[in-house]
Amino acid sequence: MKTVLILTGMIMIIIAVEEFHKVLAKIKAKTITKCIITDDYSKVADKVNVKNVTLTENGKATTEKYDVMVADQGLVVAVREKPSTLPVGNIVMKIVFDLKDQDLKKQTDTVTFAVTIPIPEQPKYQKQKLLLSGLIALGGLMIVAGFLM
Repeated sequence: MKTVLILTGMIMIIIAVEEFHKVLAKIKAKTITKCIITDDYSKVADKVNVKNVTLTENGKATTEKYDVMVADQGLVVAVREKPSTLPVGNIVMKIVFDLKDQDLKKQTDTVTFAVTIPIPEQPKYQKQKLLLSGLIALGGLMIVAGFLM
């Protein structure tokens, strides 16, 4: 009986530790590590100037959480500073352009372009981590009980 308890406890710990590493690998593999939003307006770059770029996450202004770069060649790039903290929902990048082209300016002074990007849910493995931690503890208790018998 003593040997069975010790061996069973050791097997439980080995299996739980292996599974724990798999869960941690899943968390690392699926966490959002980059969030880069680009708009290529190079085909009309000679007709417009970027006046303003704003970003929102789920309706809340979050432009300060992004490094926004505007290239004269016709490219706007927004890079999120801590992408792993993105909330589930949507990102909206809104760009307001001033028109340089006089023919277009007769119709309107500015043009607004907005793009919406869905933010997926970050993986959560708390239940699995808790269960595996419990298995490791239970295995340890079984080993101790086996030696105390």
